[in-house]
Amino acid sequence: MDLNKLKEIQAVVFDMDGLMFDSERYADYLRVMSKFPTYSLRNTVLIAMQAPDATHVMGFKAWKDPLINRHVKADEKGIRIIAPTEKTIRKQVEKLDPDTQQPIIGADGKPVTEVQEIKIPKFIVVSVFDVAQTEGKELPTLAAELTGNVERYPDFFAALEKTSPFAVGFDELTGNVKGRCNYEERKIIINEGMSELQNIKTAIHEIAHATLHDTAIDAPERPDRRTREVQAESIAYTVCQHYGLDTSDYSFGYVAGWSSGRELDELKSSLETIRSTAAEIINSIDEHLQEIQKEHDKEQVQKEVAEPDKDTFSIYQLKRGDETRDFRFEPYDRLAATGRTADRANYDLIYTAELTPGTSLEDIYTRFNIDHPKDFKGHSLSVSDVVVLHQNGQDTAHYVDSFGYK
Repeated sequence: MDLNKLKEIQAVVFDMDGLMFDSERYADYLRVMSKFPTYSLRNTVLIAMQAPDATHVMGFKAWKDPLINRHVKADEKGIRIIAPTEKTIRKQVEKLDPDTQQPIIGADGKPVTEVQEIKIPKFIVVSVFDVAQTEGKELPTLAAELTGNVERYPDFFAALEKTSPFAVGFDELTGNVKGRCNYEERKIIINEGMSELQNIKTAIHEIAHATLHDTAIDAPERPDRRTREVQAESIAYTVCQHYGLDTSDYSFGYVAGWSSGRELDELKSSLETIRSTAAEIINSIDEHLQEIQKEHDKEQVQKEVAEPDKDTFSIYQLKRGDETRDFRFEPYDRLAATGRTADRANYDLIYTAELTPGTSLEDIYTRFNIDHPKDFKGHSLSVSDVVVLHQNGQDTAHYVDSFGYK
C-alpha cells in the first residue's frame, strides 16, 4: 500500500477551501451527494472534486459482473476514493482458560502461548469508474419513472407527508414566505397557490427543519438560524436532485444569502449532517412510495374484479429494485435465449382502462408515449413492459419489444 497516496487523498478531502456554499463546487458536491446518498462524506467530496458529473460508480471488476455486463473503456482514469479493509497478522499471545479467561500456566510455571490471527482495520485507496467511462449493456434510468412526470405529484407529496415528523398542510402565508415549521404545534405549513415543484421543494426544506432542529430554542446543540437554513435548503436541493427535480435556480441563491460571511469551518461542519439527513429522507420517501404503489395495485385489481366483463387493457411495468434490473429493457428474443420469462411476480400493475372499439396495440403504444392520460403514473411505454388486453372475457398478454409486440 502506498502510504503517500493515502495521505495525498486525505489531504484533498480536508483541504476544501474552494468548497464555498455560493460556488459551483458546492453545487457539484450536492449533485454528487444526491446520486450517492450511502457514500461517506469524504468519498462524496472526492467524487465531486474528480468527477462532478458522475451518476453511477463501481469498481473495475464490479462493472464486469454478468448481470451488469459492462466494462471500463480503454485508457479511462479511475476516480480515487478511500475504502475500508482489514490486515491480518499472526501474533503469539497467551492462551486463556475458556471458563476463567485467565492465562493457562504450563508445567514449567510459565503462561502457555499460541499463535492467533488478528484483523486490524485500515483504509486503502481504490479506484472506481463512472458509468460514462464504461460501455456495454444499457443500464435503466430509474429516476425517470418518478421525475419529469408531474402526474406522480400526488403520490410523491403523499410520501413526503408520511416521511415528515410533523403534520403537513396548506395555508395562506404572507410576506413572501413559502413555508413555515411550527415546532410548538408540530405543524408544517406550505403557502397556497405555488407550483408543484415549489411545493415539493418547500415541504422537504421544512421536513429537514422538523427532523434536525426540533430542540429547545436555547439548547446548546441547536445551530444558529443561518446554519439551520443552509442545512435545510441544502438537504432540499439534494433530495430533489436525487429524484431529478432541479431547484438550483432557487436553492443556490437561497443558500448563498444565508451563508454569506460565514467562516468556512462553520460551513464544513454541516456537510455530514446534510449528507446523512438527505439519505434518511430519501430512504423514507422510497419506502412510502413503494407502499403507495401497492395500494394502487390493490385498487386496480379491485376495479378489474368489479367490472369483469368489460373490455379493458392493462399496463404492467417491472418493479423497481436490483432484483429486476437484469430484465429491464431486454428485447424478448434475448430474454428467451437466456431461459428467462416475463414473470408476473416481477411486475407492478400500473394502469387499467376501458378498451374502446377499434383501439389497437399500436394506438396504446403511441398514446402512452406521446399523450399520457392524467391518471397514468408510470413511465412512457417501453421495451420490457407488458400490455394485457381483456376482450370477451379472455386475457392476452403482449410484451413490448424493440419493434412491435411479442
